[in-house]
Amino acid sequence: MLFSLLEVGAVLCALAYMVLVAREHIACWFFAFVSTALFTVVFFEAALSFSMALNIYYMVMAGYGYWQWQQGTTGGSEPALSVQPRPLRFHLWVIAAGSIISAVLIGFTSADSANTDWLNTNWINALDIVMSVFSVLTTVMVAHKVYENWFYWMVINALAVIIYSASGLTVSAGLFVVYILFAIYGWREWRGLVRVNASC
Repeated sequence: MLFSLLEVGAVLCALAYMVLVAREHIACWFFAFVSTALFTVVFFEAALSFSMALNIYYMVMAGYGYWQWQQGTTGGSEPALSVQPRPLRFHLWVIAAGSIISAVLIGFTSADSANTDWLNTNWINALDIVMSVFSVLTTVMVAHKVYENWFYWMVINALAVIIYSASGLTVSAGLFVVYILFAIYGWREWRGLVRVNASC
């Protein structure tokens, strides 16, 4: 019962984070910290080690994101850092780096398993690794307001729905369905900001 309540609390804070980050409000990082702290406990109980570690990282990044967004602000609610797109080569590097790191981590994890058919029997863990690696990279993009981060989140959130559904975390899986919709909303909001910045 306690962990169900923690999961619900984490989901509510995560939704508040998504609304605020799409609107570029610096308070999003407070809700990010609380949500990820609660999710750390939830994923520990669910034995999803990479998701747990990812949320510890998110807690740190909530502090970094707040610091990054508040640089040069006046009044604390309107970050001076502007939304900017990145060229294709930047994203090719990100995808290549994320794929290599994921493959190495999956290799290390499978080496520790006596089961030769590891990927077939532990596909959830493999997807958890891929999702976690790209979430780390994409969170850095959010902190620096890289416009294309939303496209990464659309894919990452879809993977999360699969992982958490298969792990019995139905509330969390439902959250990430909503996250997919919020990623589309955030992309549309930031697309307008890119146009404004380009015209300045």
